[in-house]
Amino acid sequence: MAHPDIFTGMVAQFDTCAYNIGCIIASTNDGTIRMDRNFLRWGEKEEQEFLEHVLGGYPIPLIVIHGSVTNGGECVDGKNCLDTIHKFVRGELLYKTNDGVELDFTKQDKVNQERFLNKVMIPVMCLHGPEWTDDRVRMYSRILYKTKDYDSDSDSDFDSDSDSDDEE
Repeated sequence: MAHPDIFTGMVAQFDTCAYNIGCIIASTNDGTIRMDRNFLRWGEKEEQEFLEHVLGGYPIPLIVIHGSVTNGGECVDGKNCLDTIHKFVRGELLYKTNDGVELDFTKQDKVNQERFLNKVMIPVMCLHGPEWTDDRVRMYSRILYKTKDYDSDSDSDFDSDSDSDDEE
């Protein structure tokens, strides 16, 4: 027997757009974008590789927000990228070049700081609409990361057999 409503999930609402780093940082600093859920954090090697990628002019991977960047939401995917950018901009993480030079964002001139904050764009997908319930967002996250339930009390939400290359 056919199920006439089997494809109703295919109309889930989402938008994609790009915001500059300054806008995203402001939205996370003021709590508009929450980063509440647990996630496996990158180590220094992954952070440095990501900064090398961004500073080299390559695109930043898609960030997924349940809600909106400007009206409030929760980061579902891309937390490591946002966390690394935050640490770099606050001067808590220095970028180390291949020839041993350490780049401290806070010690850069205003022109370079503004260029980084206003010109480097972050692609964002915003999940919205009544079909994006908390359970649906949790399922989306588990599918992306092969994770256990985010509400668990464990230190890691990743299955023990997941490969580190599959993380954000």
